[in-house]
Amino acid sequence: MLKWLRRLLILILFFALMVTNVVAITSTAIGSTLSGILASAMGRKPVLIPAPIVSRVALQSQLDSERERNRRMKQQLDTQIANNKALVSRMDRQRASIRSMGRNLVSRSKRIAAVTLAEIPAGAIPFAGVAVLVSGAAWELKQLCDGLKEMESLYRGMDIDEPIEDDALQVVCHPKLPSWGVNDDQKP
Repeated sequence: MLKWLRRLLILILFFALMVTNVVAITSTAIGSTLSGILASAMGRKPVLIPAPIVSRVALQSQLDSERERNRRMKQQLDTQIANNKALVSRMDRQRASIRSMGRNLVSRSKRIAAVTLAEIPAGAIPFAGVAVLVSGAAWELKQLCDGLKEMESLYRGMDIDEPIEDDALQVVCHPKLPSWGVNDDQKP
């Protein structure tokens, strides 16, 4: 019985110490009180735990700095929103340019295919077939030239700084036609 009583007392003291430790750590007022009680029981001076002293001026200064920080962040957010709107607008313009180019390319491809298929039987006609083939080739070159010009327009619409090579435009849009039987070095 005495053994059980001793174990019960130790268990109660253990829990009481645990509770006072938790309370002393979490509450400064209780911690100061317990410190004072223990100090007087041991014959020492109590350890005072000073409460944090924050002046009104310091709090106002912190509040002002936080308001300034919030104002700057709001200004950055507004700038970011404006930049995002500008990017969305630019993307919409680019999409419209791509759609327009795509529609024109499909339409032009259909026309070129139809004309090329129509040239095949007409090319078999003596003498007139040559004229059909030459005019068809000229028309196809014009369509290719228009395609290159549209590509340049698309590049400008998408803010691409790399222009189409002048050689490509010169070869397709202004080809140098061969001359049969005339020497280019001779002057007429």
